[in-house]
Amino acid sequence: IYRGSTVPMLEDALKYASLYNLGVTIEFASLQNWTDDDTTNVLALCDRYGVTDNLIVIDPTGLDITFLRKCVAHNSKISAYVGAIPAWWTDANIDRVNALKTGENKIYVQVYPWGSLPTDNFIRVAKTNDWCLYNSTPMTISALLNLQLFSRGFTLIEANNVYMVKDTVRNWADSLVTFNQ
Repeated sequence: IYRGSTVPMLEDALKYASLYNLGVTIEFASLQNWTDDDTTNVLALCDRYGVTDNLIVIDPTGLDITFLRKCVAHNSKISAYVGAIPAWWTDANIDRVNALKTGENKIYVQVYPWGSLPTDNFIRVAKTNDWCLYNSTPMTISALLNLQLFSRGFTLIEANNVYMVKDTVRNWADSLVTFNQ
């Protein structure tokens, strides 16, 4: 959050995302005492502002497949995020993650512990299963502008505390490339 700004209510954030044609990621901090009606109400609010077709849902653990299944069942275009330590990605769990696929959504995956980069093997597993590699670790410009992030197969890099993210990365990338004129 930038100095002087306030935290918007979910409805306000969805309204502005709609106005600016932005995709939305909702990361639930807790599902304790959460009901199916709560899930229905949040997704109905997303429907009201037309963001459901470009929505990524993240549950508090990164592994609540049952919760993610409810979201995907609401709209087949809702994408799901799953994050886990390397040992979790067994054949049985890969099948559980693949069961979230609808043919219209994306499955975003990240290796834990938070801050880890995917191994070459995990990149192969993700690509074999048509998953999108996700990274949410950059919290500063210097952490974002790291060539290693751009060589680990990420489809989506979430950056916090970086003003004008796309312009920042674009200008940095331009500085690395020599253009023949």
